[in-house]
Amino acid sequence: LLLHFIMNNDSIPTVAYLTGSIITAAISIFWWLKTIQQHTDAKGTNNVQLSLAFDVASSMFVTEMIGFLRSMMDTIIIGRYLTVEDVGIYKVAMRTATITSIALSSVLVSITPKIAEVFACGDNKRMAQVVQKSTKLIFWTSVPALVVFILFPQFVLGLFGKGFIVGANVLVLLSIAQFINASTGPVANILSMTGKHKVLRNITVATSLVTVTLNFIFVREYGILFAAFTNMLGFAFLNLIPMFMVRYYYGFY
Repeated sequence: LLLHFIMNNDSIPTVAYLTGSIITAAISIFWWLKTIQQHTDAKGTNNVQLSLAFDVASSMFVTEMIGFLRSMMDTIIIGRYLTVEDVGIYKVAMRTATITSIALSSVLVSITPKIAEVFACGDNKRMAQVVQKSTKLIFWTSVPALVVFILFPQFVLGLFGKGFIVGANVLVLLSIAQFINASTGPVANILSMTGKHKVLRNITVATSLVTVTLNFIFVREYGILFAAFTNMLGFAFLNLIPMFMVRYYYGFY
């Protein structure tokens, strides 16, 4: 908002995003260095196992990067084979559907380190309680918006303009995808925080290859509705498979 008083052109969103990223990176580095100092003994020896940290970080990096590319590829393929209007309708529908993930993101900020802490104590029963309570919170705070998006997609997209109403079915499919995301809870974070990061990485890579390949083959013929379907399929794989893996490793849903 402050940039509107400083500059008056179309680059404001880009400058704002860059500024936010720089500030976030600076704060993160500061706290990381401060944490490292707390793990350094009186002799100056650091007891953080950097090789283990690198192994975990590299798997998480691949997982996040592949996930990011997967989330972008449907839009890129739509732009390559369909029209600019199709890209606009699809992106608006996607952004609208992901409004419901705000609750998920908010809860994950606090729940993720708690999962790691409880797991380190070897208390799977306590971990199950923490995860299931947080999943209920995510679900019930997400459901109202999801219900509105699924039952009244034309009204919701009509708020952006009459031209967007044709994407009603796209919004329904993308909202179902977010419904799956909200229903299963922080399953990916459980795998990441409990030493199963490579399992999550493999699931992400396999799912991304399947969904991107399907988009390349069928989007040209079936349009943005098929892209929304593969997006929903990807969310189902990325949440339901880890959900069963959590059940397999730790004995709870």
